[in-house]
Amino acid sequence: SAGSPASLERVNRSMTMLSEASLSPPNRLIMRQLFGVSSNTPGIGAVMLASLNIVMDRLTRSRLAGDPADVTILPEISHFGLLDFDKADELIRLGEEAVEAELGQIEEAMTLLA
Repeated sequence: SAGSPASLERVNRSMTMLSEASLSPPNRLIMRQLFGVSSNTPGIGAVMLASLNIVMDRLTRSRLAGDPADVTILPEISHFGLLDFDKADELIRLGEEAVEAELGQIEEAMTLLA
């Protein structure tokens, strides 16, 4: 899934504040162009992250279409962004819950493949 708009907005806002607090005017302009000037204007960094997420999603779908998995586990993590490293504990918990929900299918696939 694409990076969450909230996390991309946080990155943009942080970088904009940093650029305005510590950089000379020419460098501020460069930082604004890279990271956006408001939540309505995504910067190059936000656009690149969103594009990377789309490319990764398309590659994953293509690979799964050509070589389908025996069991697919899809935790609901669409509200997380690519840069939400600080949320690892919650992501791990969601992954564990998704595995537990699919445990029957996993055991069945292991029996059939053994």
